[in-house]
Amino acid sequence: MNLLEQIFTNGYATSEVEVADGKIKAEVKNLTAEEQVSIENEISDLQGKSSAYVLHQYSLKILEKTLLKFNGKLFKSEEDCKATLGALPTAVVDMLIKEQNRLEKKIAKEIN
Repeated sequence: MNLLEQIFTNGYATSEVEVADGKIKAEVKNLTAEEQVSIENEISDLQGKSSAYVLHQYSLKILEKTLLKFNGKLFKSEEDCKATLGALPTAVVDMLIKEQNRLEKKIAKEIN
């Protein structure tokens, strides 16, 4: 099923990601408008923090809402996902956010 069909059928689209010669496998979904607004509201509370801190928090919050599965672990909640993300190396988190962004761009391209 293509991305738009997934959105119209399920309310969201997913993408499976495999990197590092298959050592990292994940599944991400697109961000809903409500989730985006929620994240932006949380980030607005970070006034006075460094731009690097805000960017990292923004990335983590996106993944907390969009990372469905990581190396076979299916997340039951955002808190469960947050705990896993916090224990990962920054390079892995960066890779995951890039893949999630790639999914968003694919969806936008299909819509246009």
